Amino acid sequence: YKPCFVCEDKSSGYHYGVSACEGCKGFFRRSVQKNMQYTCHRDKKCVINKVTRNRCQYCRLQKCFEVGMSKDCVRNDRNKKKKVKPEVTESQTIPPEIEDIVEKVLQAHVDTFPADPIAPA
Repeated sequence: YKPCFVCEDKSSGYHYGVSACEGCKGFFRRSVQKNMQYTCHRDKKCVINKVTRNRCQYCRLQKCFEVGMSKDCVRNDRNKKKKVKPEVTESQTIPPEIEDIVEKVLQAHVDTFPADPIAPA
């Protein structure tokens, strides 16, 4: 891969439309997902490279856009860490004949391996 278009660090592939390192990829994704508004404390012309990339978030994000990173490529649905379990539907219930088989297998297991009354619980 080509070097990161934003900071010239080693690229990990094409992310959001350009060759980017993991750091700039993550920075851009978080900035877009959280709709961040940064401020430059200098003249909005900060040099962004591997060493200086963390000094000015405003200029780093501007450079991300300048080199062609696309907001539209960031998926907001991947932001959620917890997945909601779907409710059990009728098609997911266990048919009675399967329940019978499970019960018989369980009973056979109990009959084959009875609990040892001497062993501590």
